[in-house]
Amino acid sequence: CDLRADLRAHKNGAAVVAGALEEYLGLDQGCELGDRHGILRSLISLGHSAVEQGNYPDARVLLEEALAISRELDDWLEIAETLYHLGTVAYFQGDYLAANARLEQSLAIRRERGFRHGIAATLTALGLVAHDKRDYPNAQTLLKEALAIQRELGDRRSISESLEGFAAVAFALTGPEPAARIWGRA
Repeated sequence: CDLRADLRAHKNGAAVVAGALEEYLGLDQGCELGDRHGILRSLISLGHSAVEQGNYPDARVLLEEALAISRELDDWLEIAETLYHLGTVAYFQGDYLAANARLEQSLAIRRERGFRHGIAATLTALGLVAHDKRDYPNAQTLLKEALAIQRELGDRRSISESLEGFAAVAFALTGPEPAARIWGRA
């Protein structure tokens, strides 16, 4: 499919990580078979790999294509996940306006569907965006809601991430001692 040529043009050979080639081969096979769901999952995996490498331009291209396919398939779970990842890419690139917009879109879908894990993850990401924008009251509100959901779900790893966000807010507002206490709990 045409997508293969587009992705080859964007691939940074030095940025390929272990497993990315296998995902790409899965994408190649999906194109040959016309498997739109398989192509979608491969694009998301490749996009996530690019994010992990810090290759945000390629991640954005891959995830934008994944978003288009997920919308074509009307797959709400993948639409929300892809919007979330696009929001984190924008965040890592310092584009807080785009990050906030993508994450808010993801959150709206996840709230509408009652996807609690996704809601909590998106609230945490929005809290980090608010922190970096120095909107500390909003950051606290978002992280507090995320933490409440994570505690209900018993999601210890995510609780730790939210507590780290709280610690960063505490450091910005009150200094190192309160932040250290929170970091100690994370």
